[in-house]
Amino acid sequence: MGDDSKTVEVSPTGDIILVVGSPDEKQLRLRVLSIILRSASKVFDRMFSPGWIESSRTFSPESPINIDLPEDDPDSMKTICYALHHRNDMIPFADMDGKHILQAVRVIDKYDMGTAMQLVTERWFRQVTFHRSSTDLMYLVAAAELLKRNEFFPKLTWLVMISHTGSYLSFYGDNLLMETLPPALLSMYSSENIPQRHSGKSIGFLY
Repeated sequence: MGDDSKTVEVSPTGDIILVVGSPDEKQLRLRVLSIILRSASKVFDRMFSPGWIESSRTFSPESPINIDLPEDDPDSMKTICYALHHRNDMIPFADMDGKHILQAVRVIDKYDMGTAMQLVTERWFRQVTFHRSSTDLMYLVAAAELLKRNEFFPKLTWLVMISHTGSYLSFYGDNLLMETLPPALLSMYSSENIPQRHSGKSIGFLY
């Protein structure tokens, strides 16, 4: 269940509190600045306009307004808010696996924050090494496809092809991938079965 008593102070002077996640599951309260979210996202800009927020309510650090986002992933939104508020020390980079990067990218795409989050997502993509599993790499392929990061997509696809063993049909059982990747893209993998595995220890950064 959500815990209303704990608020993550992304910005101590924040004038809104994002209540992220389902109340029946994990839920986070993120205190943030509305002006930063509005600058980063046209979706948030519309959401915080008088048409959505009661005209009698004003944004104030003394009395932050709660904004419910029950459908979004709490940890992803926390990472995004830290990035937008320049809290770089709180952003996970090396420790983020492909699945969590894809979950964050889905939130970025939903709120049209690709440009605002470009430097952060670029660093996530560049820290890819061959030591990741093929499934982890496939999450990154989906993330690159969703953000239309064409400079990373071919290299990530290549890494999947040389690292994966067995049938690509195993990816069809992953709901997150199925919800994100176009069916035609998954079909492409099935027709491009490359059995060799790379013998090197690491591909390194994707330049």
